[in-house]
Amino acid sequence: MTAKEQLIKAQQASEEAHQIHISCRIAERLFPKINPAIFSDVLRRKIKLSQYDNGILKFYFTFVAMENMVLKFDGIYYSRKKRHLEVAVRIPFEEILAANQTETIHLMEKAFLEGIDLIATKKLAAPFDHQAFKKDVEAIFAQENWYEEDLKKYRAMPSLGY
Repeated sequence: MTAKEQLIKAQQASEEAHQIHISCRIAERLFPKINPAIFSDVLRRKIKLSQYDNGILKFYFTFVAMENMVLKFDGIYYSRKKRHLEVAVRIPFEEILAANQTETIHLMEKAFLEGIDLIATKKLAAPFDHQAFKKDVEAIFAQENWYEEDLKKYRAMPSLGY
């Protein structure tokens, strides 16, 4: 196997390993209060989409918190061919602005669970047990300070301003 083939294989393996992708579309002044990396890190370690069947191979979630939102950034899209689901859920800007770090995490948890509920609104190409997926995510969120270890990691990065 050539070096190029090895690189391509490694990239494919990395892509396969990352089944959950979480991002945000937020007003600049809300960062780093909203940091989707904390959710990504924990959920990627603890959740494997394949255990819920193969209707969704990739789950892309976006937190949306914009001041004076003119364009509609929230919603849901499903690619039947790729079996990729994209969900964006709005969190009220004023609530995030007024929230402390723990309250912000709880607002993000609520939005993420709402995003999982939206799966039921789409006709998927194959079965997917979104209720079991939600139950497992809820179990993670129910653990006290489930995010603390990763939050400490990001606080240690001075450029993020935690």
